[in-house]
Amino acid sequence: MTEATYSFDVFLGHASEDKPAIRRLARQLEAAGFTVWLDEEQLPPGASPAQDLPGRLETVHHLVLWITEAWLKKDFTLWELTLFHKAKRPGRHIIPLLHTPWDDAKLGPYLFDKVAIDPTDDEDDRLWQIVCGLKAQPRGPRDQWATRGRALAQKAPPPKPTQDLYRLRWTSTRRDLSEANGPEVLEPNELFLPPGTHHFGRRHEKPPENFHPLLGATHRLSRCAFQLDLGTELRITRPAAAGELQIDGKRLPTGETRTIRPGTRIVCGGLQLELDRA
Repeated sequence: MTEATYSFDVFLGHASEDKPAIRRLARQLEAAGFTVWLDEEQLPPGASPAQDLPGRLETVHHLVLWITEAWLKKDFTLWELTLFHKAKRPGRHIIPLLHTPWDDAKLGPYLFDKVAIDPTDDEDDRLWQIVCGLKAQPRGPRDQWATRGRALAQKAPPPKPTQDLYRLRWTSTRRDLSEANGPEVLEPNELFLPPGTHHFGRRHEKPPENFHPLLGATHRLSRCAFQLDLGTELRITRPAAAGELQIDGKRLPTGETRTIRPGTRIVCGGLQLELDRA
């Protein structure tokens, strides 16, 4: 199975009250050679976190949580953790950084089996522990953590450049269930996609790596699927033998591949989708 590709190494989950400490941690991780997703640096003005974050989390390899009393009181921090945990992709890690006593009742069901990093004022000590968590390697003798963290920060190469992201957008409909025979409600959807091969469809019994279900699709999409290859060139392939797939108004025959461009409109299973650069 092909290993999933990610645009960022680390997502820093935190409460806004802890922003100064998080900014410093982001710079330390970058100095150690990691690419970091930080909300104030990646979300454009006017963006809706409720719409943007689910797609953005798909582009991040690991989740580091700065857990304070402020973090415990926020609804969106648990939401971020829940979204990341439910993705269940192999090789992804959740690393809790505790700045408050461990409490199973407050921390919820997704952290009880995680080895946490205890509070420490030594930034080099903490950096070494985080890096060990990101690389899934043992921390070694405790009296050497600070020394190793300091050496890592001094010798590390510059951070890798962030990969370009592509955005796939569409509008789906859902039935308002708050009342009998409720009206259909339009909902915008979007996915943020790093370079690589991505597969799309309504559902898949044995989904390949980087399979993305398209919410709100009609029953026709179960007979229609497509594949996007995002690299130096953008290409779309229709591997399925049934269904209808149109690219900018032109039908794509079964088994064929076509080069596309940002701004391309894709129609599949009753959905109209648009691919562009993020």
